[in-house]
Amino acid sequence: MRIISGKYKGRMVEGFQLEGVRPTKGLVRESIIGTIQNDLMGASVLDLFAGTGLMGLEMVSNGADYLVLNDHQTHQTLLNNIKNMDVNIMVYSDEAINCLKKLAKSNISFDIIFIDPPYFYYNHNKIIKMIEEKELLNDNGWLIIELDNKEIITQSKFKEIKLKKYGNTKVIFYRNI
Repeated sequence: MRIISGKYKGRMVEGFQLEGVRPTKGLVRESIIGTIQNDLMGASVLDLFAGTGLMGLEMVSNGADYLVLNDHQTHQTLLNNIKNMDVNIMVYSDEAINCLKKLAKSNISFDIIFIDPPYFYYNHNKIIKMIEEKELLNDNGWLIIELDNKEIITQSKFKEIKLKKYGNTKVIFYRNI
């Protein structure tokens, strides 16, 4: 697959053959970028379940200045995919909860947090609660969650702005307002 827009448009990204990796489809990436486009320039981004890193790299390609990619299974693939990019990108290889704890201890917060775990992941609400409690999302920041249509988010202090459905996938956009 390729980055579909911005500075790195057309750049190939590897890793789609890896077990458990389900890349965000082009139409969904376009919709996400279109929704948050006005807030991307200079943004700090966390892609918590990065897989190949494609969604985070799409955001960097469209103006984000700082990116943290985290995936405990695809670390080397992420390192390969960020080669020769002139943006500040950090790569973590942790389970999501542990990554959030480390980021909180480092006093790092983000303008955009993208969460796209494997479908039917059981810890969505725990992750959202930790983001809230540790204040990992900046004021007016975006929390974007991609999940299966059957999955439900039961709690969030963040304001739901938009819900988009694409086949069996839905994307929920929250703001920290």
